[in-house]
Amino acid sequence: DSSDAGFDLELIGRGARTSDLPVVLSGESISPGVFRLWFNAAPGRRYVIEASTDLQSWVPVHTNSAPGGLFEYLDTTPDLWRFYRARTAP
Repeated sequence: DSSDAGFDLELIGRGARTSDLPVVLSGESISPGVFRLWFNAAPGRRYVIEASTDLQSWVPVHTNSAPGGLFEYLDTTPDLWRFYRARTAP
């Protein structure tokens, strides 16, 4: 009920940057023995695609910067079943 009461309010927000978003890897077989992997990426940021045959041991198969916001890799290893993951490179 006081006419001179007040309060100090401050709101601090932190939005997600494109470089902080998780990498969503897509893939498709484009011909026998050729598998295409790609994802949208922050331009100029470095990424690595890793492969595994057992989901335990991961080996880098491609590391590069993403020109134009698209990261793409063609795996031409025929007759090999592998799992893939992508992440930002340190």
